Amino acid sequence: MLNIPDMGMLQMAGASTRPAEGAAEADDEDVPLKLEKTHFTVRLTEIKGSDKVKLIKEVKACIPGINLVQAKKLVESLPQEIKANVVKEEAETLKASLEAAGGGVVVD
Repeated sequence: MLNIPDMGMLQMAGASTRPAEGAAEADDEDVPLKLEKTHFTVRLTEIKGSDKVKLIKEVKACIPGINLVQAKKLVESLPQEIKANVVKEEAETLKASLEAAGGGVVVD
């Protein structure tokens, strides 16, 4: 005979149910949360107004380091990306200023 006490078996059976309960709790914690988008790309898609000059000047003001000729080429070859990886507030400001100048803008 092996002389194994019965109590040892009962303790093992009780111990095996606890990890199952812990695993259920871990599953609740692993539920992925919806991540809110923090960076956006502002794209100029169309010229809505008849005043293309006003839109060209606004594009020049929005993009540092370009001149009027480059801004004109950008506006004439739509759709074009104006700025990438900008925060939500800056994207909304850019969108409002470009739309006020007569441009169609998409923020994604």
